[in-house]
Amino acid sequence: MRNTSEAQAYDLSLFENREPRMRVIKNEKPLPQKKSTPAAKILLAAVIVILAGMMLYSRVQLVELGDDLRAAKTELESTQSETTRLNMQVESKMSLAHVEEYAQNTLGLVKVDNQQVEYVSLNQENKVYVAKNDSPAKGILGTIGSKIKEYLGL
Repeated sequence: MRNTSEAQAYDLSLFENREPRMRVIKNEKPLPQKKSTPAAKILLAAVIVILAGMMLYSRVQLVELGDDLRAAKTELESTQSETTRLNMQVESKMSLAHVEEYAQNTLGLVKVDNQQVEYVSLNQENKVYVAKNDSPAKGILGTIGSKIKEYLGL
């Protein structure tokens, strides 16, 4: 008996031509159908219109900001070129040749000659006088103490 059950266990021909069985199970409860009301449709349409309006408004703002940016860049470029022109004009006015010409023609100044230089010599010796301090100094602590007394008016 044991031998026949083992032979049946290894007999794969029993499983070869089997077709799967399908069972149809009917759902007793029908799925609830969503009923769309006119108010829901109107609300959905309103939300879509609002979103479209917001997108359109953001695009308009983006275009306006782009125009402002282009205008600011143009103004920056013109200001930078004006700054460069004015710096060149200042450098030309402040050049050494222009300053010498202005000093000679407008102010009537002339260059210094050796004849115009005068040397002054002093025969007196330089002396340093140290003022005498009547209060005896007791070091740093004495100085601090005297300053505190002076501040307090003692």
